[in-house]
Amino acid sequence: MLEIIERAISHIPNYLVDLGQLLSSPRKFVGARNMNSRTEFERSMLFAGITIGILIATSMLIARFEPDEILNDTVGTILGFSIDVCLISLATVVAWRVVGWRAPPLAVFTVVTYYSAVTAMIARIGMIVQIGILRITVPDYVDSVLWAGKSHQGDLRSLWVEMKEISQGREGLVLLTSVANLAAILVMLAWGIAAWSAFQDMNGLTRTRSMIALSIVLFLFLPVFGVSILFMAAIF
Repeated sequence: MLEIIERAISHIPNYLVDLGQLLSSPRKFVGARNMNSRTEFERSMLFAGITIGILIATSMLIARFEPDEILNDTVGTILGFSIDVCLISLATVVAWRVVGWRAPPLAVFTVVTYYSAVTAMIARIGMIVQIGILRITVPDYVDSVLWAGKSHQGDLRSLWVEMKEISQGREGLVLLTSVANLAAILVMLAWGIAAWSAFQDMNGLTRTRSMIALSIVLFLFLPVFGVSILFMAAIF
């Protein structure tokens, strides 16, 4: 375990370089590497591991977890990320097969692992900025939301009821946070569409077929996301 942590720490400079390249030019990043190799697969796992570590660390800082809650959040983050990567990889393989490309599962899994880590970082950066602004302007609202999230963890219905009560009389604030969340989603979607072209470079199919495959993945995304949330809610 100590060896893995040391390797991850020593890889942080490379991680930052890879993250910058993925954010700025995902198509070029994927095209320059053999995504169907074991070496690149291991690099993607290390990249995802460091990302998960960052997600866990920022969660502890934001939510101010008690010691007994840290393990629960750690396991939940790892499981949630792993489930999303597996299901999205499966959806991607199915989508490309529909349009005529038998995508190599290892290559798809490796690319999706990189991409999922990047979108997770984009989402986390957006959340940190949003919570930072809210902590300055309405700290009591942030504390109430975080408390509700921890106290109703795993019970989506009671969490929904609690959030409605917290938001009463704060419709403007709720609208503002909703717009901010929508902006973050649009950024991730725009980046994802740009990144998708890397798959087209791998298979040489037409742009039309590539867009059809992307549409299939987007259509399957909501069920995939729903399965992930329901699974996590059932075990935590």
